[in-house]
Amino acid sequence: RDGRWTGAEVSLTRSLGYGTYVFVVRDTSHVEPAAALSLLTWDDQGVDQNHRELDIEISRWGDMQSKDGQFVVQPETVPANVFRFAIPAGLLTYSFRWEPGRVSFKAVRRNATPRSDSVVAERLFTARVPTAGAERPQLTLLYDRGAAGPPSKSVEVVVEKFVFEPADCPDRAQVWGACAVALPQPGGQFKAPARGYFYYSIPTGKEDTVRA
Repeated sequence: RDGRWTGAEVSLTRSLGYGTYVFVVRDTSHVEPAAALSLLTWDDQGVDQNHRELDIEISRWGDMQSKDGQFVVQPETVPANVFRFAIPAGLLTYSFRWEPGRVSFKAVRRNATPRSDSVVAERLFTARVPTAGAERPQLTLLYDRGAAGPPSKSVEVVVEKFVFEPADCPDRAQVWGACAVALPQPGGQFKAPARGYFYYSIPTGKEDTVRA
């Protein structure tokens, strides 16, 4: 903009706390080494807990030979707090499940059918995991100023959706996609299909009827 590189940031207006955070991201193989996409939690006031920052980061940090994915529990200056991995081309679902004293990250490549999906990377952290507080989910797309030079052109990344599942709702399942909802009157009529999701509650005593 006006001859200067700018970044982008999207932040939720409220805290979500413990639970599963899911981000569906389109192919990032075109992202240049000097660009960085971060999917994270951030608490402006939580300095004593490294701002409660949990990161899924997509970047080569200026080095074309470097792996382009990492899971991080801040501070990243502690080697055990960072797990790096290579990201394949295509649509990927990134997630982390945050619980007291632990956070488990996962990256899954979406293939033609759910049964053919493949786990790209996963990591469990149990040290230095922050407690829930006033953190909020954020998405940032930035120019890594530590790189030798800026990207050669504008950078675009498409995050198809963000989903949060609270940690205290183990009896609920989400079904998403293109949905057609029945109209309330008789006759078998439906509203026009639309993208969205439903939640289904699991009856007590019948938990074994549902599989993750």
